[in-house]
Amino acid sequence: MPGPVVIEKAQFVEYDGDSPRTATAIPVQFNPASLTVKMAGSKASTQGVVMLDRGATLTVDLIFDATRFPDGNRDVQQRARALFSLVLPEKGTDATGYKAPRVGFAWGTFLFVGTVTGFEEALQLFANDGTPLRSKVTISMARSDVHWTAAQSRPPKVTERTDTGESDEEDLSGLFGQ
Repeated sequence: MPGPVVIEKAQFVEYDGDSPRTATAIPVQFNPASLTVKMAGSKASTQGVVMLDRGATLTVDLIFDATRFPDGNRDVQQRARALFSLVLPEKGTDATGYKAPRVGFAWGTFLFVGTVTGFEEALQLFANDGTPLRSKVTISMARSDVHWTAAQSRPPKVTERTDTGESDEEDLSGLFGQ
């Protein structure tokens, strides 16, 4: 007889450099029905220097339902505030003294690490006393993988690491006919 099915929860994890801070992971209440990932690339030339910019965005819609919280906390906005904290800048070393926190969205074998660029919450169901019971939260994230100038001898390779320690390399030199 097979054992019970274990459903892995998607989660947001803050990063310190390249290291995830797993102790501060924020799990979602319900896994998303879908994820939207947009990849973009551009090749521009200014003053004889060719620049390659590649980036990606992730958009994910999450549902929070206070009628399903076992602890009896009926204000769904309190649950979403933890995710909102990922948008807030943290102390940094740049000219402003602040930087956007690096955040990873992890679910199964999917991992997207970048910065949270948007947070939108739509309150959808209310108790008789006006307490919000259900909300849809849309999180947008962005990352920029490669910035390369033609002055370099060859474009760098983009390496994505997996949880198993294996890497998937992509050689960008073909983009320039090299």
